[in-house]
Amino acid sequence: MGKKLTTSGITVLVLGVIIALVGLIMFFSVFFSVFNMGFSEPDPFGPGFGNDFGPGFGGVNISRAFIGAPLFGLGCFLAKVGLGMTIAGQAGNAVKWYKNNVNDSSGSSNKCKQCGSDNNLQAKYCNACGQQLN
Repeated sequence: MGKKLTTSGITVLVLGVIIALVGLIMFFSVFFSVFNMGFSEPDPFGPGFGNDFGPGFGGVNISRAFIGAPLFGLGCFLAKVGLGMTIAGQAGNAVKWYKNNVNDSSGSSNKCKQCGSDNNLQAKYCNACGQQLN
């Protein structure tokens, strides 16, 4: 299950980043078209894609900003979900690392006098109940 969850998480993460970049490019293309008003470059998105605001806007395509901003938000959300799915797929590895490096159960241990749970030799307090160890 972890491998499948990690693979789908990476897929959603990459898809989210691509959508966010497209949204960001669409949003900022409005501002670059304001600066390039004197040049007659063809519109990369084609005619009829929001260039109908009339002379008051000077031919600036504002609708790209209204489409680009939600696309950017959606892409960021998908990237966050994909990253979470990837991390959740690696949860087994994180638990294994914790058991091997933090919770040393392979050596001698301190037994808590209050609850009887095993603790590391270096522990000053019980991991289960918080009682001070000797």
